[in-house]
Amino acid sequence: MKLKEISVGTVYKHPLNIFNKYTWCIAEFYWSYLKKYDTNQIKKVVILVDDNPATKNNTIDESNTDVLVLMKWLDIDYFLSLNKNNQKIKLIKLLHESICFFLQKIIIGRLLP
Repeated sequence: MKLKEISVGTVYKHPLNIFNKYTWCIAEFYWSYLKKYDTNQIKKVVILVDDNPATKNNTIDESNTDVLVLMKWLDIDYFLSLNKNNQKIKLIKLLHESICFFLQKIIIGRLLP
């Protein structure tokens, strides 16, 4: 099976959901390099960001076997204050760190059956 989508966005009803409009193109660009690889049963990766200090970084929702969901802490106000190039760099780093985090968990057998 092939990966069909990578999604990056704010948690549900976040007041700074304008962040979401910056993420689609970068997530699609990153996904374009991964779509040819076999990902077993994983169809989608969802990365949800929140700037709430209580947010636990790298929290995985394992309720679905074909969709990987990861919670990440991100200072969204700071992100929005960056220039466009630095926003893109920040998003690519966020995506790459998240995918690498999932791969580490999968390789050591602590994620997915």
